[in-house]
Amino acid sequence: MDSSQLVQDVIDGVESPLKAIALLKIQKSWIDKCIMEVEPIALEESSKYDSDTFKSKGYVFQKRNGGAMYSYKHIPEWNKAKENLKEIEQRSKQALISKSNGLVPVTEDGEEVLLPVVSYRKDSISVRTSEPKIDVVK
Repeated sequence: MDSSQLVQDVIDGVESPLKAIALLKIQKSWIDKCIMEVEPIALEESSKYDSDTFKSKGYVFQKRNGGAMYSYKHIPEWNKAKENLKEIEQRSKQALISKSNGLVPVTEDGEEVLLPVVSYRKDSISVRTSEPKIDVVK
């Protein structure tokens, strides 16, 4: 079934939204896997073009270099600072829990602990098949 038709069928009340989300998430997973397999080959093909932006097969493509990534995990000072940050976050989180239980969170010195700002991610739904996955060995 065409994905856009599936969406319209859910909107029209003809198809179960739970079935639709399961089918769409399965399709997305499959498409993501396909992209991972094809993208390196497409990048290799794009190297045949002199410009970073080029047209081919009725599409406009733009090659982008991967950005630099930095790791500081080997720096003792960084590790210590990160551990201190974790302690501060944990103390603030515990203070929020204490405050929700009617207690005033204070440090050992009697100063009030600053509370974190809480925000929430959007709700979502996870989908998996109910049948156990069986690998067939040929």
